[in-house]
Amino acid sequence: MSDKNNKPFVKRAHLGLLSLFILVGIVVAPIIYAQFSTRSIRYSFGDQSIPSRQVAIVFGAGIRNNATPSPLLARRVEAAVKLYNENKVEKIIVSGDNRESDYNEPLVMQRYAESLGVPAADIIRDDLGLDTFDTCRRAKEVFDVESAVLNTQEYHLPRAVVSCRSVGIDAIGHEAENRLGRYNINYVVREIPAMVKASLQILL
Repeated sequence: MSDKNNKPFVKRAHLGLLSLFILVGIVVAPIIYAQFSTRSIRYSFGDQSIPSRQVAIVFGAGIRNNATPSPLLARRVEAAVKLYNENKVEKIIVSGDNRESDYNEPLVMQRYAESLGVPAADIIRDDLGLDTFDTCRRAKEVFDVESAVLNTQEYHLPRAVVSCRSVGIDAIGHEAENRLGRYNINYVVREIPAMVKASLQILL
């Protein structure tokens, strides 16, 4: 085959590689940015050096039979309650999905926090926290939150902190325990499209 006949193939190959690099950049860049830009403001569970903030925010993570928090969600609520008991925060915002009559994440979270000793008056329910960015946006726009400690597992913290800081909240992260394993592969993989989605929400 002559060089002349090879040129269209080579050109297509170059375009294909360029498209692949662009796609990888779109996916990888937000993840790298979130990881490194929030590293110094993410605190491990029980770290006594964590600064005080106005509120603790708990992100939804599933409930069972509309009555019991999933193991991941229970750990998030427990992390926020720990901060409340240590006077690191004044209130706790529990944010999740309540679009269906038989699925009320915020109510289940509130009841669990109350069972751990938090007065109902110090728990704020956000029934329209449909995703991480919505929770952050509503915390700022609806509940006038200026500063917050975000309580979630390590794999989710970078995205949560970046999302909340993008809407003007002085947010830091507090790592909830993850008894499913420190790096559960299913949740780590899910963070890839979620981070891309969050990046678009932030930009738009």
